Amino acid sequence: MRLIEIAVQYGMCSTMEELSQRLGRCARAQCIQGLGLLLAEKWAWSKSKKPTAKERRTDDQVKKYAACPAPVCRRHFIARHLGDESAEGMN
Repeated sequence: MRLIEIAVQYGMCSTMEELSQRLGRCARAQCIQGLGLLLAEKWAWSKSKKPTAKERRTDDQVKKYAACPAPVCRRHFIARHLGDESAEGMN
């Protein structure tokens, strides 16, 4: 399945590793560009008054990923989180 161009994650993942696995399914072939789309719950941007169990078990890094400003490259965000600052990880 190397020619998947779009991966959509509906709802927040619990960890960055889980998120990178799900969004990383697109654009595995070097000849195409891909888009990883995260459709996040409202609490990703602002804390709930009464957090759900899912909100409580979601890592802060995943919430930061969802809420980071548009000019930030999400691929770099994930690579840095996973400790990969190599040229391949940053491209």
